Formats: sequence, structure tokens, C-alpha cells
Amino acid sequence: MQAFLRRNLSIQTWRGRVERMYLRERVLYPLLARIKGKELVYYMHINKAGGTSVLEAMKRLGIESSTSFLVPMPHLFGLKKIPWGAKVACIIRRPETRFASGFEHMYRKGFPSYLVEWTEEEAAIFQRFGTFDQLVDATLSSEGTGQEAAQYAWRHIFHLKLSYAHYFGDVEYLRSQRHRIVFVGEVETMEADWERMFSRFYGKAVPMQRQNALQSQRSVEGRASEAIARIYPEEEALYRELLRIKAELNERPS
Repeated sequence: MQAFLRRNLSIQTWRGRVERMYLRERVLYPLLARIKGKELVYYMHINKAGGTSVLEAMKRLGIESSTSFLVPMPHLFGLKKIPWGAKVACIIRRPETRFASGFEHMYRKGFPSYLVEWTEEEAAIFQRFGTFDQLVDATLSSEGTGQEAAQYAWRHIFHLKLSYAHYFGDVEYLRSQRHRIVFVGEVETMEADWERMFSRFYGKAVPMQRQNALQSQRSVEGRASEAIARIYPEEEALYRELLRIKAELNERPS
């Protein structure tokens, strides 16, 4: 009882709870942007798609430029959780390399940029699967126990359970929200898209310093696409739709 009271009467505890409500991002920054007559855009941090590098640059520059507020949001937030009607920017990545990178990131516990402790579920999973290719093979296996273990891994490894559907819903929902998306970049064309992004929101060139990127241009075994489709049937369609939106934005920049 005393421990409960100490925890719930702690200023630090309540500060953490308030921060997790993201009131600054969801209420204060929109209000300031409206008062100052500036464009408000949320940067949606899609996992394993160059986000750490972007966030580090934004930290140095600040969220406010002469024309815009570019507000970063954590992995938790997809289109449905970002304030209704708000504009969104994002960087995407081929599903095969995004998930492979996610597996390897967690397997290394975030090394070299982070130190991430495994959950109990992840610890058990990594005892069985030491590489992403092993997980792919098990996902496509006809063996019941192996396939079940693989599906469990996809649901419990942090960077594997965040599909494009987590961020964008299904394809029809993404299309219905097309008017909100004002910037799409790609890891595969990061240098050019980095320049476009910072010119678009900050009006100047910003040197790119890659963070948390061991193999940004890695190759992945061809069977990975088939395995991903078995777990996330709409992943490829969502990725292709985002590429189409990017091409459309590049043809008609806002």
C-alpha cells in the first residue's frame, strides 16, 4: 500500500503520465501554429525507415521554421491516432528490408545506437531464431509447430509487429486520407529525399548524418516477400500505394 501511494503521489510518475498523453504535440503545437499562421505537419515515425536520423536533425533545428511546425510523433501514432485532419509527413522503406532490419535491430538489442532489453517473449524467440532468414523459412514452413512459432515471433518482436497497416490502416483508408499526406520519402532514395524534406519544411539544406543504420541498403532473400504476405496480406499493396502518393507529390509539390 505504501509503495502504491509513493508511486502515485510522485511528481515524476504524474509527469510521465502527462507526457504520454502528448498534450504538447496534440494541443499546444496546433494552437501555436494557428496563432502564428504556420503550416502544421506531423512527422510519423515509421520504424526502421530512417526516422532516428530525421529526429536527430529535427532536434538540432527545432520543430518550428519560418513557415512550418514539423512535429515528431512516436511509433505508437498512425493516421488514426494523429489529430483528425492534420497533415502528415513520413519516410517509408521496402517491406522486406524494413522487417529484416527490425529483426536484426532487436536481435542486437539496438546496438550500436541503443541498449534495448528483450521482453520475456523476445528472449524466447531469439533462442529459436537467430536470423531473419530462419524466421522467413519457418513462416513458410508446412510444419505446424515451426509455423506457429514464427507467427508468434511476428506478433511479439517489437519491430515486426508494426506493419504498414498499423500506421495507415488498409488501402482504402489510406486512399481516403490521401489529402492529409504532404510528404513521402524513401530510405532507398534517402539522400535526395532528405534534401527535399528539409528544403520543404525548413527552407534550407541540412547535412545528413545517418543514425542507427547498420545496413540501410541491405539485400534480403526473395522468399521474404512471400513470408510477409502470409503475415500481413496488405503490406505490399500499402507500400505500392505510398510510392504512388510519393510520385504524385513530386509531380505536384504543395
